[in-house]
Amino acid sequence: MDAAIKIESDDDTLLSDDPDGHTEAAKSYLGCAVGARHRIVKHLGSGGMGHVFIAEHVTLGAQVAVKVLATRFPSSITDRFIAEAKLLSMLNHPNIVKVFDIGEMDDETPFMLMELVPGIDLGAWLDRHQSLSVKRVLRILRQVACAIDHLHSQGIVHRDIKPPNIIVDPEANDAVKLLDFGIAIREGAADAALDRGLLGTPAYMAPEQVAGSGCGKAADLYALGALALELLTGRPPYDYPSLNLVLAAVLHERPSLPSSRGIDIPGFDAVMERALARDPKERFASANDFVDALSDVLSAPWTNRGARVFAQPATSPQQPSLAEVRRPGPPVVRGAIALVGAAIAWLA
Repeated sequence: MDAAIKIESDDDTLLSDDPDGHTEAAKSYLGCAVGARHRIVKHLGSGGMGHVFIAEHVTLGAQVAVKVLATRFPSSITDRFIAEAKLLSMLNHPNIVKVFDIGEMDDETPFMLMELVPGIDLGAWLDRHQSLSVKRVLRILRQVACAIDHLHSQGIVHRDIKPPNIIVDPEANDAVKLLDFGIAIREGAADAALDRGLLGTPAYMAPEQVAGSGCGKAADLYALGALALELLTGRPPYDYPSLNLVLAAVLHERPSLPSSRGIDIPGFDAVMERALARDPKERFASANDFVDALSDVLSAPWTNRGARVFAQPATSPQQPSLAEVRRPGPPVVRGAIALVGAAIAWLA
């Protein structure tokens, strides 16, 4: 598979870390009309998939976010972009980003008019702050779980639950918004044009998703487990420096559990092992069921919910502890892939 991979820089994401780094293509959109009532006023970021801007209502001044797809993509990517907007327009949940409109710019490139969400993506937050209290982790996970369960109640599978797709607003009691539904599908959908190939982010992909043997709701539950493990121990289940090694490990190795990382809290391994079970049928029935089980374990008398994660070895088997430590090792590889035919392209 190595020869088939095209891996670009981590900076080639949909949102760059340099909000003032206007590309020439992005500059051309500043001041342009978006639909009938909005105008682009600020460039937020650019990447491999396109550009993100702030637009204002021409009369009310209310601000929204605008995603504009890059012009070079084939119709299949445009179809997926439109499908993402249609799926989001059907959803109404406080922890899911809202879509207001979709259309074309004057140059016929598609745009999506979305809720402008305050806060920072969880991946960037982890990279900057490196530790969170157990209480905050559980608060964030609960909101992500509510978003996932709502999706599933509508027959939708997200397929790319990961820190960069979760916005957290520290100024609003860690309010969470789940976004980026670019590879979401309706469970059981048979639209091969929009669901062909290997799609997702290897560090959070379920074994069946990597194997291409079908991707249902249980894949999102696995991803939530992988997210929880990273938030609580500092690393996702398979900690390897390349996407290929992670993909191979997901298929052939057991996930790294908390006890192997020096965390010996009774019941913690069992909860994570079920969340990350290779067989989808062995996982939790819902996202909230998982967070309930995790909360029970981490709310035990010996666990300081206000402590900082990640964990250090317990002082004794009866007295496991959580203490603040630095995130170990190099940054987590969170690149998403789209494997279609014999090529892998960086998505976000």
